[in-house]
Amino acid sequence: MECIITGTVIHGKKLGRSLGFPTANLLIDPSLEIANGVYAGRVALTGKPYGALVNIGYNPTVPTGGKRLLEAHLLDFSGDLYGRTISVELVAFLRPEQKFASLDELRERIEQDKTEIIKILETC
Repeated sequence: MECIITGTVIHGKKLGRSLGFPTANLLIDPSLEIANGVYAGRVALTGKPYGALVNIGYNPTVPTGGKRLLEAHLLDFSGDLYGRTISVELVAFLRPEQKFASLDELRERIEQDKTEIIKILETC
């Protein structure tokens, strides 16, 4: 899989931050032909690559008001990316987007996804 999506980081609902997974959010074209779901990814910042847990879609658990977003949680990164242009390389598809019954269920699944993504990125 080779796909790179570039965009300007926008403000979101800051839900990822409250769940312990702050994200860089990009508004993406709904017609972009890539499946909604969770991906292992990479983001390069100032020459350093960061592994990323990436979600593309409409966030069925906490809807985005019809906006299709790419949300990238950069592993081992902290800082402010608002207004910066970043490129997100999608490395591997993990699972389709899904709706969870609660934010606790969502947080647990993100933890599982993160563990799997770290393993994937170690081999790529």
